[in-house]
Amino acid sequence: MPTAAADQARNGGQRVWIVNHYAATPEDPSGTRHYALARHLVARGHAVTIFAANSGHNGGRERRLPPRSLHRIEWFDGVKFVWLKTIPYRGNTWRRQLNMLSFLAVFLVVQARQRAPRTIVGSTVHPFAAFGGWLAAKHRGAQFIFEIRDLWPQTLVDLGAMRVGSPGERLLRALEAFLVRHASVVITLLPGIKDYLTERGLPAEHVVYIPNGADLPLFAESAPTNEEPGIVTAALQEIARLRADGRFVLG
Repeated sequence: MPTAAADQARNGGQRVWIVNHYAATPEDPSGTRHYALARHLVARGHAVTIFAANSGHNGGRERRLPPRSLHRIEWFDGVKFVWLKTIPYRGNTWRRQLNMLSFLAVFLVVQARQRAPRTIVGSTVHPFAAFGGWLAAKHRGAQFIFEIRDLWPQTLVDLGAMRVGSPGERLLRALEAFLVRHASVVITLLPGIKDYLTERGLPAEHVVYIPNGADLPLFAESAPTNEEPGIVTAALQEIARLRADGRFVLG
């Protein structure tokens, strides 16, 4: 698999990095947006590397790293995952903040050992990971793309977890503005993000809306596992009939 990915990059494809602290594989009970996108990019001839933490939030799987190692590499369907060693934590305490900062620090060290990419996507949550992507892009001569999946600090303010005007809120506001202004493209899952950025006096003409989707062939290939497969099969056949008639089916 590593050889195939390297060949893809040599044969005209681009090396793409995705920096997402909480990126997950299909084995994890978490969002697999970047894995799914990366699979399609690999199918189009690109070599994709995803940098993520060795442990996830809310009980995610912990990837054991070799002793005294800062990272570990795994491959999933041609997608290269680089698991980074971070400070462990539980809950939203001050240790989670250290966990985020440790991800940034370790990423900057580990990425210097990897072959330079053409494009780096820095994704929130959290903005420190995206900032690390910008730093790497600046020093490696790569294009930087900022992906907004969660609004920090606005989400924290709206939930009452952060006070407007506090040092943390001001820092995150400044970091968000910096990343928006210095990105060649801003990807977002939020359809109203242009209005949000415009109201804050930030540029929005480079925003591209790419929502999450469903890989329908994966579902079509799945066999019914219900205790009453006859009922499940009948339902699937009815859905297929409706779709063949041009009907929109929502379940």
